[in-house]
Amino acid sequence: ARLALLPWVTAQLQMGLFGVAILAAASFMLWPQSPKADDPVLSYPRPFCLSCWTWLISEGIGVGVLTGLVGVGGGFAIVPALVLLGKVPTRKAIGTSLVIIGLNAIAGLMGYWGRLSLPWGLTLTFAASACLGTLLGGAVSQRLSTQGLQRSFALLLLAIGGFVLARSVL
Repeated sequence: ARLALLPWVTAQLQMGLFGVAILAAASFMLWPQSPKADDPVLSYPRPFCLSCWTWLISEGIGVGVLTGLVGVGGGFAIVPALVLLGKVPTRKAIGTSLVIIGLNAIAGLMGYWGRLSLPWGLTLTFAASACLGTLLGGAVSQRLSTQGLQRSFALLLLAIGGFVLARSVL
């Protein structure tokens, strides 16, 4: 999406869109449309029917376009989409998003492979640190209630989105 829109999307517009997307995701997580959107007892729809697959594919394309346009979109876009649109419980959405992010990262790497030289030392150091952080975050999340986890995630998104949006405007 970014390459197709390259002539019209400035770096400032790109960051502004990113900030707005993060704030939108945060607000939907803080004030969900349905009070039972994250009820762990509530079963979520399984994508076995045509309309279910259409909805699931639309969500994926939307997150993919956002990812391609602003350069990010992992958990901040996937988790709210799964929770709010797919009615997947928060804990299950977090685990599912990690698989999606991993596969998306592999696809992204394949798209750039041979086209640019990566600083492998920095890349691998950061990746290893992120893996450790993921393990730590997983351990901490087990101590939080589902509502606390969702609220903490939304508040973190609000802080990041506000910072990014302010930086894009200033």
